[in-house]
Amino acid sequence: MSGWQDKPHWVKNLLANPQITIQPVHNQPVAGVADRVQDDQTLTQVYEAMQVSPLWESWLESLDIQPNLEDFLANKARVYVFQIIPQEERVLPPLAQDLRWVMPGLVIGTIALTLALNSLLCHSKRE
Repeated sequence: MSGWQDKPHWVKNLLANPQITIQPVHNQPVAGVADRVQDDQTLTQVYEAMQVSPLWESWLESLDIQPNLEDFLANKARVYVFQIIPQEERVLPPLAQDLRWVMPGLVIGTIALTLALNSLLCHSKRE
């Protein structure tokens, strides 16, 4: 679901070429086609499922859609929701998993933040 209609690059990419490969962290990559949902039945299910989100009504408001199903369906041209239809044949190769940088990045970031806060506290005590 896009919060900014067709403005994000990922939406433009899916509209131009819907072939995708989803790469879950703990499972094998899954090939598929991203299909923009436009049928009323599926959009009704999306509307009902999203009622629990605290951001749902503000998102509708940002699209100038009243928070009711009838207006949501009447303005579905402004709504960009995609469903993934799995395929057997993988068109795109999976990416190499490279998350080795995460833990050192967190450690370095934590140290830098601690030093910065310590410096601020020491500076404010001197004044």
